[in-house]
Amino acid sequence: MVLLFVSFIAHGQNDPAKWDPDQLQSLSFAHTFGKLRIAPSQKTLLNRAIRKALQRWLDTTIDYPAPRSAEQVIAEVRIDMIDLDDDRIPEVVAQASDLQGGCSATGNCPIWIFKQTIRGYERLLESQGERIKILASNNEGFHDFLVGVHESASEQTLLVYRFRAGEYRRHSCYDRAILLGGGIRVTPCK
Repeated sequence: MVLLFVSFIAHGQNDPAKWDPDQLQSLSFAHTFGKLRIAPSQKTLLNRAIRKALQRWLDTTIDYPAPRSAEQVIAEVRIDMIDLDDDRIPEVVAQASDLQGGCSATGNCPIWIFKQTIRGYERLLESQGERIKILASNNEGFHDFLVGVHESASEQTLLVYRFRAGEYRRHSCYDRAILLGGGIRVTPCK
């Protein structure tokens, strides 16, 4: 079995004023579900979980750039395997790739975290954003998860998710703005 693994864990960076948006990372278009090399039985179960997560977008007809089958949309979902609970079994972080997968015109796409269980893949998070970062802080054994939402050329919303009661829940939210002259302002979301 070949796993994709990216170390996103940012030790000591839990202060939102110090988060550098350049340190948030996008999932790579080179690592998609279609290219994922895992056991066929696992791939079938993960396909089922991604299809369920994508269903509301798959049920919508989008003709740009051209309509595609559900399997084509799923094959292009970006995937990384990241161990979020330090148990040496990576969770699946997945992000849609285009409008037909639910992405907005600003590049914010559905983001999910799935954990393999004996019943298949269980969804632990559903969010929408452009880039991610795994934080050093954790709760109930899972690292906090940061999603950067692209708002404009100079504005970003930072959503921090914390694991509680079996899933990731939004813990905090910050608006980050680049000011004229190069300064940065980070404020809690209203």
